[in-house]
Amino acid sequence: MALLMLVMLAGQRIMLIITQWLVYPLILIPLGVTLYLIPSWDFSVFHGVPSAGNLLLSLWLVIPVLVFAFNYSPAISQFSVTMKHTYGPRASERASVVLRRSTLLLVVFTMGFVWSCVLALGPMGLQSAKTQNLPVLSYLANSHGSPFIAYLGPAVALAAIASSFFGHYMGAAEGAVGIVRSMVDRDGSLISDKHLRVAVAAFIFVTGWIVAIANPSILSLIESLAGPVIAVILYLMPMYAIHRIPALAPYRGKASNVFVTVAGLVAVSGIVYGLVS
Repeated sequence: MALLMLVMLAGQRIMLIITQWLVYPLILIPLGVTLYLIPSWDFSVFHGVPSAGNLLLSLWLVIPVLVFAFNYSPAISQFSVTMKHTYGPRASERASVVLRRSTLLLVVFTMGFVWSCVLALGPMGLQSAKTQNLPVLSYLANSHGSPFIAYLGPAVALAAIASSFFGHYMGAAEGAVGIVRSMVDRDGSLISDKHLRVAVAAFIFVTGWIVAIANPSILSLIESLAGPVIAVILYLMPMYAIHRIPALAPYRGKASNVFVTVAGLVAVSGIVYGLVS
């Protein structure tokens, strides 16, 4: 936590340089693990195929976790500002290209890695990893006794945690500053920008450290807390804003809006069902 905070406090330029280099191991290492686990694949997991109803129910309940796993909204604000500064009038066009390519890479490499781990561990292994609150690579290193995975597991975890922390920190810090300004000090006369950002950084550092020590169940947090918030922010709030804010009028009437709204309702309903059932 201290090292990650030092990187953020050193400046955005340093953070971006480090993040750019983290991208390569985050692509190559999961690819290596995916290929390495192929001999351990066990297709017997497909022998007991559930009924259509149970399969649809499982897919419905896993959507909130997928929403969180593929979410990079905390970094979108800074991303949009940077694209606008770099490309000017072409910012929207270039942003669409970057997001499309990065999403394709994310889906291909991440889902390949996920399927490889699932086939190598099986249902019992996945349940055991969840019970022990372990990342799947840490569990694989313990169960396989492989030096290859034993070294790569922590490397992937640290790289993923670092890149995720940087992106979420930017969004959380920006949001926290905005909340304080709107509720306590609208004109900036009571708290200077420097002191406010230091206070926000200290708050994030302390709360992050406490959560790391408490070591709660990550999947439970996502399913019960982070999932609902992310689903509403990503799907429902933008659609509401498009139909209420005049500046977003050009985005109204698109078929994608219907898809996003339906996906948001499905995600939120899956969360509610999972909590009450």
